Amino acid sequence: MNVFNDDQAFVNKSGNLSLGSSGLDDGAGDATHKYAKNDVFLGVDPGSIISTTDPALTRIGAGSYKKTLVASTTHNVLIPMLGPEQRTFSGVANAAANQSAPHGVKVLSLALFYRVNTTDITSLTLTVYTIQLAAAASVPTATTLTGTTTGATLTQAANEYAAVLAVTTPAFTTTADLMIVGEAVIVIPASSTVDILGASWRIAMAWY
Repeated sequence: MNVFNDDQAFVNKSGNLSLGSSGLDDGAGDATHKYAKNDVFLGVDPGSIISTTDPALTRIGAGSYKKTLVASTTHNVLIPMLGPEQRTFSGVANAAANQSAPHGVKVLSLALFYRVNTTDITSLTLTVYTIQLAAAASVPTATTLTGTTTGATLTQAANEYAAVLAVTTPAFTTTADLMIVGEAVIVIPASSTVDILGASWRIAMAWY
C-alpha cells in the first residue's frame, strides 16, 4: 500500500516520491521510470569544452563566446557533463515495476552546437562515453553509449548547426566514480575552420 496518497503526491511502499496522480504529476515522467523527469538539460559553455589543439576563447557578443578550431587538423574535442550529482542507488530486488529501480542520471542525448566557416569540412563524429575511474587502473575504462547522430552537417554556412547524438538504450548510471563525457572528432581541411559554440546534454534524473 502507499504510505501517503492523494491527488497531488504520494510515497509508494518502496520509498519513491511522486508529485501527482499515478506517478505522472506534470507529464514529464520518463517512459520507463515514471518517478524520473526526462525533460532535464545541462548546458555546456564553450569555455568548458576542451580540444587537444587548445584554441583560445573569443567573445562574439553579449554573453556569447566561441572556440575556433583551425584548418588542416583532426581535432579531438572533449565535452564534459557539468553536473548533476549522481546517485548509486540501483533498486531493491523483487520490487514492483517503477517502484524501486535505479536513480540518478540517465543520458538521453547530447547536442553539439558549431559553425562551419569558409569551406566545407571533411567529417564530424560524436560519441558519448562513461569513464570508470579506479585507483589501481593504469587507464580509466571507457564504455561507449551506443547512439545515432543526426544533424552533423559538414557544409559551410553562416548559421550554426546542432549535431545530436540520441542514445539508443538509455539507462541510469549507478556506479560510483563514473564520469560521463562526450567526444567530437572533427576533421578540418585547408582553408576551413569550425567555431565551437556550446553543447547541451538531455537527461532523465531521479533523486527520490
